[in-house]
Amino acid sequence: MIRKRTLHILNGQAMYNFFKRTNFLEQELMIPFNEAMCYGKTYKDLFSNEFTEIRAKVHHVTPVQYSETILKPLVPLFSEKFTHIALWFDADMFCQYTIPFSLVRPSRAYRCY
Repeated sequence: MIRKRTLHILNGQAMYNFFKRTNFLEQELMIPFNEAMCYGKTYKDLFSNEFTEIRAKVHHVTPVQYSETILKPLVPLFSEKFTHIALWFDADMFCQYTIPFSLVRPSRAYRCY
């Protein structure tokens, strides 16, 4: 029997901080999705060095800062297996662009049960 394990992908750092501060979902694994894919240039190979450099320029940060803020919180998404992924996004443009972006890589990285 496969143990149920859910990853909650939250709509940014502010939501993540609020959930942590209020102990909401305190027994669950949560990660903030801090990238705003609704503006700026991008690159076809998501999370590649080229992608990171382009997106860092969009956000006016260094590639190292981009990796720390945007990519590092996503490590569980790519390195662990989950039975469920809960997306905490709304109907605004930021969220609608972010949802497909957050789902592309996991389908390549691991098998969801």
